[in-house]
Amino acid sequence: MKPAIGRIVHYVVASGSHRPAIVIQLDDLAIDLHVFVDPTNDGLIPFQCGVSHDEMYKKLGTWHWPEREDTPPRL
Repeated sequence: MKPAIGRIVHYVVASGSHRPAIVIQLDDLAIDLHVFVDPTNDGLIPFQCGVSHDEMYKKLGTWHWPEREDTPPRL
């Protein structure tokens, strides 16, 4: 899947937690994000530029698609 402006992705902060972020700019290899930070815990500027994609390892300072939660079907 390809990111697009306005799509929601996850950004990995210093604690290893994932924060929601909106794509605000696209480049060939990286994207710019507005990250929805937790101001009491993250200590992070909400705008992150040149963020690389890392779907497999989800390393610090990278973005990935939100995890899907499989829920059992309703009866």
